[in-house]
Amino acid sequence: MIVANSRTSYALTLGVLAVTGFVVLGLQPYSAPSPWRAYVKPARSYLGAALRHDSAALQELSAAAAPVAWALAAARAAPESVAVWAAQLRPAAGRRWGDTTDVVFETPTDVCQFRPLLLRFVPRDGTPHVLAASSRCFGPQ
Repeated sequence: MIVANSRTSYALTLGVLAVTGFVVLGLQPYSAPSPWRAYVKPARSYLGAALRHDSAALQELSAAAAPVAWALAAARAAPESVAVWAAQLRPAAGRRWGDTTDVVFETPTDVCQFRPLLLRFVPRDGTPHVLAASSRCFGPQ
């Protein structure tokens, strides 16, 4: 009889651990969407225009001349890296003050590892536009 209770207790413990593991891994109770997610699409559009060397599109997506020049220079210097950024960037952190927002982007790859991309956005016509861009991966601003 002691063996039966021991087996039942063991099975019950395993069952509770399995359910707990499913809840933690399957439901991700502590994950929350990034507040900087809204800047992924404008960032990808901006980098995509740079890859196409489309200065007209870059001017439309930017709020100043400096980010246009930076994007074109980065795409000329490291097109493969810019392509990875355009396809796989994700927001890592950000800061908002007034109508200006800085977003730090990273990629899940080894491209420019530990050298994130910083884009500063300001709203224009209700959508975010790049005011400044920098990354040690692509050289100075």
